[in-house]
Amino acid sequence: MTSSKTLLSTLLVSVAGVASSYAAGSIWKLGDVGTPWTEPLNGVSFVQEGNVNDLPGDPNSPAVNQEADDDYYFAGTYPSPIDAVATSEIAVERAFAGADNSLRMHFNLDGSAYNADTLAVFSFSPFNFHVDGQDDPRYGVQIEFNGNEILPETVFRPADIGLATTSPFTLGSVGAIFSEGGDNVVELTGVNFNGDGGGNWMGINSHELSEVDAIPEPSSVTLLLAGAVLLLMPFNRRRKARA
Repeated sequence: MTSSKTLLSTLLVSVAGVASSYAAGSIWKLGDVGTPWTEPLNGVSFVQEGNVNDLPGDPNSPAVNQEADDDYYFAGTYPSPIDAVATSEIAVERAFAGADNSLRMHFNLDGSAYNADTLAVFSFSPFNFHVDGQDDPRYGVQIEFNGNEILPETVFRPADIGLATTSPFTLGSVGAIFSEGGDNVVELTGVNFNGDGGGNWMGINSHELSEVDAIPEPSSVTLLLAGAVLLLMPFNRRRKARA
């Protein structure tokens, strides 16, 4: 007879499959997972960080190491003093390092394509870490959309190199702006653990905001498995009591 433990494992796999099965369509994207920094990624160069700045930043950063700032602007119209940005910037900082621990992506949202009910996720890709001589290489990352948290501070390590994606959220829940000239900002904040053996930098080589389909409801098979687990749990308890 199949044990309740086996059925519970199957149930958890099914639920996990449901949770990860939404489809995605890109709203905007910078870079690409696994592509080296040495070549432009989707039209933008990832350059060495080296500038800590306050808002609003400069929408005309050159693709030169240590000359890009913390603020990346997509083409659009923004509040003064930025105003019109004719073309998306050609450079974005490639890492958190030392005291330079902010990355901000500025963009407009088309109100005819998206609205407060649009479901979205944000993804980024840790690319490499400062590992030489470190006891436990790691870096913390916290993400906000228009000041609303979409990823609580989360620690990443070399084993996490690849794509990291937030849970889905509606654009309305994060205060997205759909009017002309609206400055929407996704901000990544790094947490440096260099003083505690964590290393002094973490590289990143992609950022993407995606629209996703509604997460499907659990299937009838999943619900049947859940019922089977609940029915078998008392049976197993009775067997243990008689043993």
